[in-house]
Amino acid sequence: MRRKVRQIRWALPLLAGIFGAFLAGAGPSAEEQALQREISGQVLRLHVVANSDSRQDQEQKLKVRDGILKMLNPVLSNAGSAAESRRRVEEHLGQVEEAARQVLREEDSSLPVEARLSREWFPERTYGEYTLPEGEYQALRVEIGQGEGHNWWCILYPGLCFTGAVRPVEEDGRAFQGVLTEEACDFILHPAETKIRFRWLPF
Repeated sequence: MRRKVRQIRWALPLLAGIFGAFLAGAGPSAEEQALQREISGQVLRLHVVANSDSRQDQEQKLKVRDGILKMLNPVLSNAGSAAESRRRVEEHLGQVEEAARQVLREEDSSLPVEARLSREWFPERTYGEYTLPEGEYQALRVEIGQGEGHNWWCILYPGLCFTGAVRPVEEDGRAFQGVLTEEACDFILHPAETKIRFRWLPF
């Protein structure tokens, strides 16, 4: 009986530690949250929302995306920061909408388009070699029609969307060099390794 009691006393702290580690891993650590805030402050994203999930609307969404990126290429090609990119985009919101409408007109569609800068919640998303953590980001949001279909995301600054539509993808971290700290660059290039380090090492 005493042996069983000793076993229980030994097992309880172990189980509590395992349970605590599980809870700690259930959400982002304080370090991860700090890195997300740093990253979000230096990134401008593009968010194109389709009218619906019909095949036609989804195809039009991608064509609108391409038209917008083509229009934004000369606008953002030499932007030096996320803040400057936001300012330039804000000054050209009318042109963004017109570029989208032009694409829709060519598709014989009269759906309305609204473009605006907004702060939105994004889930964790991988672009090529980069994985941006979930959280709030500044974004150029373009809604087509009712805006009830699946959306399309990319990064306008830095790297300009990683699609090759504006600039080729850089997969060795250079797109973020000089924009993010070395720790933040490591976080988006190797998110799983960084999370394990933050959650299990107290230093």
